[in-house]
Amino acid sequence: MKVQTVEAPPSTPTTFTASALLALWKPKLPQSTKTVDISNLRNGPSVTFDRLGVLPSGTSIVITAYSMNEQKETWCRVTSADKTGWVWASLLSVWERIPSAFLAATGGKILVSVGASTQLVASPFAAGTDGSLPADGKSVVGVATDGKQVFLEVSSDASSQAWMAMSDGMVVGGIGPGGAVCSLTGIELVSSNGWTEITMHIDGDKSGLSIVRGHTPERVEVSLPRLVQSAQASVAGVPTKQVSAVKVWASSAGFVSNVVIYLAGADTSVKQSTSMSTVQLAISAPGSTEPSKAVFLRGELLSGSEETFFAEGVTFVPLVDVANAYDMLLSWDAANQQTSLTLGDRQYVLKEGLRTLKIAQGTNHWSEEMVVAPRILSGLLYVPVATVAHVFGLEASGDALRVYLDPIISSIVLAGTSDSKSGSITITSASDLRVTKTADGDYCVFRLEGVAASAVAGNRSLSTWATVSARQRLNDVAPSVELRLHAPDSMADVQNPGTGIYVIVLSNATSGKLEGRKVVLDPGHGYMSSTGYFDAGAIGSSGTKESSVNLSIALKVKALLEADGAIVVVTRSDDSSKDNPDLTKRAQIANSSGADLFLSIHQNATDAGPSIGGTGTHYWFDQSKVFATLVQKHLVLALGRTDRGTEKTSLYLVSHIDTMPAALVECAFISNSEEERLLREDAFQQKVAQGIADAIVEYFSK
Repeated sequence: MKVQTVEAPPSTPTTFTASALLALWKPKLPQSTKTVDISNLRNGPSVTFDRLGVLPSGTSIVITAYSMNEQKETWCRVTSADKTGWVWASLLSVWERIPSAFLAATGGKILVSVGASTQLVASPFAAGTDGSLPADGKSVVGVATDGKQVFLEVSSDASSQAWMAMSDGMVVGGIGPGGAVCSLTGIELVSSNGWTEITMHIDGDKSGLSIVRGHTPERVEVSLPRLVQSAQASVAGVPTKQVSAVKVWASSAGFVSNVVIYLAGADTSVKQSTSMSTVQLAISAPGSTEPSKAVFLRGELLSGSEETFFAEGVTFVPLVDVANAYDMLLSWDAANQQTSLTLGDRQYVLKEGLRTLKIAQGTNHWSEEMVVAPRILSGLLYVPVATVAHVFGLEASGDALRVYLDPIISSIVLAGTSDSKSGSITITSASDLRVTKTADGDYCVFRLEGVAASAVAGNRSLSTWATVSARQRLNDVAPSVELRLHAPDSMADVQNPGTGIYVIVLSNATSGKLEGRKVVLDPGHGYMSSTGYFDAGAIGSSGTKESSVNLSIALKVKALLEADGAIVVVTRSDDSSKDNPDLTKRAQIANSSGADLFLSIHQNATDAGPSIGGTGTHYWFDQSKVFATLVQKHLVLALGRTDRGTEKTSLYLVSHIDTMPAALVECAFISNSEEERLLREDAFQQKVAQGIADAIVEYFSK
């Protein structure tokens, strides 16, 4: 195999005026939308600005401008009745995302020149003529536009005035790949077995991408209608058996107009694929063998192209890679040269060179024919990707260089009345799904990410109160399914009675401060490992088991939340069952629940000394920080122990649950004799539970 990588010369400086920035993005304004939750209306695009009022959930508004502030938050300027102000974009049901190109053209750049009449104001589109004049060389940290005017936020000193309107004579610039719709950062050619694979690394918005085959001479032209910042001004002289040259056509300012691949002959074939960060072409000579493809499972790499092989028109993947991904054991029968695996209540038997797939389920036995027989290479059994998809209930799709395996929904069945007062939707899949519930005005929306829907074609109505739509996989953009119910989110809930069966139920909302809210509580530890070891967590000097304390507190929190109208899921309900879920299963329970919050309850321990104690809370994703902070605040107030603060930590559960805010709390130290004594007391546990419940109530009241 021959690999050639084109070297890139230094980037050229880029500068932008107001008109150039507006050309990068023309938003659809005005745009109607609604708030999805109670939203603060502020007089600037940040929580640091004064609050002008509160917009109730479901308020109809019109977006008139967008802003990305110094904290990299997107805000919308909106009008509601007679009020105008700024709302955080994530609180709106519909909003247009600011293109990365528009941000790259400004964020991190500097003011090259400033018009003589330019004045700083407190917020974008605000009136004022008495502000100071910004100095050249100031760093740009934010940007705002209404499609007609551009405002820049510059690095501020002590002054509250940090925004200015771009006008004639004002220029922003700097050196780097930013400042354009996208950037070309490298071209890589790989030649093997009569094929040449060309990978163009193009980061950013590739809307309008054009790949056209041309003749005389034979060539492929890759172009975009808008400017591309080039990290390499010209490329030539990289021949393979299929490609005679690659040239990058660029302007004197360093902007690429197109990339041209000159082909060595007229009888070559070209396959193409586009991902979020690359454009790939696979060019082959007549009669050449198709290159092996990389295989992705649920969006994650399962087997690289060097680990798979292509034969008889199909891609083969090592069966052991699939077994490892599903954490299952393979049984190898050396005498018969066959492998068996158990999935659920079924056992599958595969044999090299035999197209027959043998299946056993209880006392029933039958066989199915595979299109191509498995093969043994270097001691590993390779099976066709189509067989993997069939056995594990997956959908196989792909392009010239990659194969994607995604979970599928095999059926969606609706039952109940048509007036949205009661009813249910049952979703069946052979895989565990990820479910997120959000409110959209008068609607409740359930999104199932990373799953294909063989039972759904486009957007269709299930009843007068429920519609379903599916987005198919587009290269490395994962598929998804969306269920939209014409009912308040407080009336809808996800029930998960078994792996692969999800029931969305509509019912009358319960009353209370937390009506319709769903919380997942995880009593930490308390499960049996694969080696038979029971995980009791930390154990105090008096023999107190952490797992028992965690469970007792979780059940007390559950009672308090349910009394306030919440729906509560606990990952385990006893301290001895061998079936209690491990960490992986607990994350799956949470991610498939459609819940609003997740909290894992633990107790701390240390070998650094018996006097160390206190309360601490951990989180990972930024969306979880507010919740973690509230838990910490209320527990410190309730318990009076040392405040160890909140910490962003990549603990397994908080870093693997991303469908809702998730936190892990260490209520006290079981290795501290005084705190161990307190943790054994029912009254102290009740204080812990009340503090956690108070934090959850405050979180939902914001």
